[in-house]
Amino acid sequence: MGGWGSTYNKKKQWILATSVFVLANSGFAQDSGGGLTSTLTVSQRLNFSDNPNFEANGESGVQSITNLSYTLGSVTRTQRFNLRAGASYETGAGETELNPFVSFGYGLQSGNAEFSLNTNFRQSDVADAVFFFLNQDFEFELLELDGGTRRDFDAEARIELGKKSRFGTTLTLGYDRRSFQDTVNANLLDETVWSSRLAFRFDINSQLSLSTFYEYTDEDEDSPGTDRISNVYGVAADMEFSQTLRGRLSLSFEDVETQVAFDPPSTQDGTGLRFSLDQDLPNGTISGSLSSNLTSTGRRDIVRVRRTHNLKAGTLGYSVGYATTGGGESSGIFGVNYEQDLRDGQFSLALNQNLENSGDQDRLNTTFTANYRKELNEISSLGASVALRNINALAPNGTDTARFDFDVTYQRAVTRDWNLVGGYRYSKQVADAREDVTSNTVFIGVNRSFNWRH
Repeated sequence: MGGWGSTYNKKKQWILATSVFVLANSGFAQDSGGGLTSTLTVSQRLNFSDNPNFEANGESGVQSITNLSYTLGSVTRTQRFNLRAGASYETGAGETELNPFVSFGYGLQSGNAEFSLNTNFRQSDVADAVFFFLNQDFEFELLELDGGTRRDFDAEARIELGKKSRFGTTLTLGYDRRSFQDTVNANLLDETVWSSRLAFRFDINSQLSLSTFYEYTDEDEDSPGTDRISNVYGVAADMEFSQTLRGRLSLSFEDVETQVAFDPPSTQDGTGLRFSLDQDLPNGTISGSLSSNLTSTGRRDIVRVRRTHNLKAGTLGYSVGYATTGGGESSGIFGVNYEQDLRDGQFSLALNQNLENSGDQDRLNTTFTANYRKELNEISSLGASVALRNINALAPNGTDTARFDFDVTYQRAVTRDWNLVGGYRYSKQVADAREDVTSNTVFIGVNRSFNWRH
C-alpha cells in the first residue's frame, strides 16, 4: 500500500536536503578526552513450564535459555557513545530459536550545538514481545498471540543549532519498522513509519520565545492495514510569567490522508490547539493541559490536570482528565505513578488509562504495574512484580483483550563473580471469542558479568 508516490518522494527529498544542509553547517567542537568501559554478561537459565510457548491448549516442556550481551560505552565532556549487542538462544519445548538485539547511541555537543543518533534492533518471539516494551507506548499488537517472530528496528537523528543564541533551529528525523515472520494471526501486520520535525526558535526576551514548526509522518501498514500521511504546520509561544509559572500555546493547521485496505483515500484537515500551564510548588508541581488534534478517526480532544509531589525518598504523581474522539467515544483518563526508596529496597507502582488511536480504531488502554525489591542481606535479594494490561476496543468489530503477569524472583551471590537466580512466573491472557491462555513457569539459572576499562 502507500500509493502517494510523487508527493511521498518529494517529501523525502526535501527532508534529506534539509538534513544535509543543517549538518554541513553545524560546526561542532571536538574532544579527545575520556575512556571506554565495557561489560560482558553471560547467563544460563532453565524454564520448567506447563505452557512454555504460551498458546491455547499448550503442552508442558523444559526450555534452556542462554543469554549473551556486550556493552561498550564512553562519556566525555562533549561526547557520549554506547553500544550494546547480544542474543538469546532458546532450545526445548519443540523449538530452537536465536533472537539477536543491538542498540547504538552517539551524542556530540558544543557550547551552541548538539547532535544525537540512536538506533535499536530487537528480534523476539511474538508471545514474549510484551516483556521488552513495557516502557514504551502500549500497542495492541503486543497482546496478539502467535508462534512466529517479531522484529523491531527504530532510528532517530536529532540536531539542534543555536542552543544559547536568540535564534535556533532543531531538526529531528525518525524511522520505525515492525515486521513479523512465520505468523498466521491476521492482526499482525508489518508497518513502516517515517517521521520528521523541523522547528525554528526566536527568543524575544527572557520571558517569551516564539517558534514555527513543520511535522511530517508517513505510516505504511501492509494490506489490509491502514496507511496514513499527516502534515502539521504550526506556530508556538513559550511564556515564563514568573520564576515558578510557565505556559505554552501551540496553534497548527493539520491534514491527515488515510487509506484503509483497498478503499479510496480520505482526507481530513483542520486546526490544532495545544495549551499548557506549569506551576512550581514547594514540594512539586501542578500543571494543566488542553489539546485538540486530528487522527484517522476524526478529532481528538483531551483535557488533563497533573500533580507531582517530591517525597522524602521518592516521588508521587497523579493526573485526571477527559478525552473525546471523532468516532463519538469519550472517557475519563487518569494516571498514578509512585516510587519509593526503602531502607532495604525499592517499591514502585504505576496505573494509567488513556484513550489511544491505532490504525483506524480508538482503544481505551489501561495498564497497572507494581514492583518490589528487598535486600535480604549483603548477598541475596527478593523481588516481585505484577503487571496488568487491558485493551478496550471501542469500535463495534474490535476485540477486547487483557493480560496478567506475576513474577517472584530470588537472587543470591554464590561466589564473588557468579549469581544464582530462581523464581516463578504466572501469566494469563483473555480475549473476546478466543480461548483463555495461561502458563506457570518455574525457572533457575546463573549469571556473571565481566567488566573492563580501556
